Amino acid sequence: ITIPENVTSIGYLAFYNCSSLETVTFGENSQLTSIGDSAFRNCSSLTSITIPESVTSIGDSAFYDCRNIRELHIDNLTSYLNISYNNGSSSPLYLTDQAVNLYVGGGLITELVVPSGVTAIPNYAFRSVNITSVTIPESVTSIGICAFYYCSSLETVDFGENSQLTSIGNYAFGDCSSLTSIIIPSTVTSIGSSAFEICSKLTIYCEVEIQPSGWSSTWNYSNRPVYWGLNVNWEYDEVTGKPKPISNRGHSGESIG
Repeated sequence: ITIPENVTSIGYLAFYNCSSLETVTFGENSQLTSIGDSAFRNCSSLTSITIPESVTSIGDSAFYDCRNIRELHIDNLTSYLNISYNNGSSSPLYLTDQAVNLYVGGGLITELVVPSGVTAIPNYAFRSVNITSVTIPESVTSIGICAFYYCSSLETVDFGENSQLTSIGNYAFGDCSSLTSIIIPSTVTSIGSSAFEICSKLTIYCEVEIQPSGWSSTWNYSNRPVYWGLNVNWEYDEVTGKPKPISNRGHSGESIG
């Protein structure tokens, strides 16, 4: 279906259970501002969705059980990350079972750079997206539930030098099976359950000396190696060209769990 630019809202259950619907596109200068509750719910054949820059809100379960989405097209990353969701199930990637190719402004993105000024990465925002790296600016203060869950190609996560990040949600980086290391800034006071579950290659570096009380007791549910008290920078491996963490000083040692 192609929805013309003069449509400003898609209502409750508008395309509910349209099981043969495969793609949804919008006019070039779309004025769409809202997608209602369960608007595309149970569209089991939907493989491609475009979220116009003009969209400011998406309702409950708008894309619930759209498990076959393989392409997410976004006009503007900042606008996408500023959309008001009623809850986590509002995300177009809430239940997808596929590796999703992300297109921003028409271009395929594999190295994701979150724009400066963005303050939050919503729940399920990039679930299953096919990216190899993500750079998160210092302005981001929270990473939502399952924000990068099942990003199986994700290898590196880099936070801004003066990161203001305070919270990482449940399963935020769960099942990122290619992720080898992450540095958790000292500003993080809350980490949810299983934030790094099934990250089988991951080593975790924490800038704080000891685990803050606000971190869930199961934040490291998969018992990945943890190094505490690191003042960490990145350097680049001369052979692979990929970034790796280095410490400017000693550390308090490795712990598991």
